Amino acid sequence: MLVAAIGIWRHYGANEVVVYYLSALETVYRLMKAYESSGLIRLESFPSLPSFDDNVHLFEKIEWRNQPSAYLDCLYSYREAAQYIIFADPDDVLVPKLGQTYLSEFEQLFERWPDASGFLYNRLDLEIYHDSIGKPIGEFRLDELLQNYKPRNCAPTPATKYAAIPSRIIGAWIHNSGRIVGDFVDHKISCEENSFLHFRTWFQSSAQNQGKDALVQGLTNSEKNKQTFAKENIQMMQEHYQQVIRSNNVSDMIPHDGEMLIRLMENCYAQRHAGIITTKCPGPHMCSFPPVNRTCVLAKGRYTFIAAKRTMKFSVLNSAQYETADSCFR
Repeated sequence: MLVAAIGIWRHYGANEVVVYYLSALETVYRLMKAYESSGLIRLESFPSLPSFDDNVHLFEKIEWRNQPSAYLDCLYSYREAAQYIIFADPDDVLVPKLGQTYLSEFEQLFERWPDASGFLYNRLDLEIYHDSIGKPIGEFRLDELLQNYKPRNCAPTPATKYAAIPSRIIGAWIHNSGRIVGDFVDHKISCEENSFLHFRTWFQSSAQNQGKDALVQGLTNSEKNKQTFAKENIQMMQEHYQQVIRSNNVSDMIPHDGEMLIRLMENCYAQRHAGIITTKCPGPHMCSFPPVNRTCVLAKGRYTFIAAKRTMKFSVLNSAQYETADSCFR
């Protein structure tokens, strides 16, 4: 999914793609390093927070797996340089429809709403059919992945994804701009105009096994999915992907099957939402995971603790390291 997302973001004009990670499968990490070496992304380690003592485990108290902290770090790292910042998960991507690029689409929306602090998009859930597990990275077909999916309906939702005008916000949240300066406001885009593509459900199956009537054959079919994703754009992204992996000598690398890890995480979240796990700050560290035979790369940090009064302590990150382990959930 990261390969598809990076390809789409860069193709439509994102000048900088920042990927925050706490842990990753070793093969995914190596592939992301290849993209970083090619200048296509900036890979930011985001180490888990330390524990003051055996009774206080800070990362278990952080809301939503520390995502808001990563968003704020991104906002204040690029607030003075960026005209727009898109905050999104790896499985949420935007294909511009009101213009040929992100900038042209946002400028049209800004002309309509000069008081905007950001633009909120609904999400169109997709079912993705692919058969790339167990194959070398060099055989992965980005163009086939982007042409084999089944869309669901787009509906208005509070769980939007958005592009913000960073000079007009002082906070960032998962679904909206959070804290906004002055009288500026977020404006919501209708499903008819455009929506984020949410690569929600994945099936290990080729398009040929699904039948032509069961699948929408690609983002090229603008009448059915109302997107402007032409065949030549898909082909350009596939060629760019091949260029990246060849130039970084990772074509023969075979990714680990992450299906087991995904199912463990999904089960954790299902338990959490069902109330089996009760916490005000949900996250995977509130779950117990069995050992898995997968090599992962984890971001670790060295911290200095600073006491402020009797009831507060600050942790300051001095440096970040990487380590490999047989689990992604430390």
